[in-house]
Amino acid sequence: MDVKKTDLLIFKRSLAKVASLTAEQVFDDTLCMNPFQDIFIVATPFEVNARIYSRAQEISMGKTVIGLAAYVAASDDTCKGVIRGINVNLSDAELTEMIEESRRHQE
Repeated sequence: MDVKKTDLLIFKRSLAKVASLTAEQVFDDTLCMNPFQDIFIVATPFEVNARIYSRAQEISMGKTVIGLAAYVAASDDTCKGVIRGINVNLSDAELTEMIEESRRHQE
């Protein structure tokens, strides 16, 4: 899919449909395109919407079905970075606890 040629309103409606969210539930969500990376970015003030969007695997736009790869990004009030060598069997909760515990010992 070429994001530059995609109608943002149709994409947002299609995303809401696949996420089973109403127009009211997605009203405050913002959709932007990044034509340089050929991606869409969805910003929402609601964590539940973010979690639902991140589980979407495909979207239907008309007769076309497009595969998605979505994830929840860290919020703006957090530090972002890459941690290498993490055990892939750790859950998000376990990893968060390990990071927070390590930080508590440093204070």
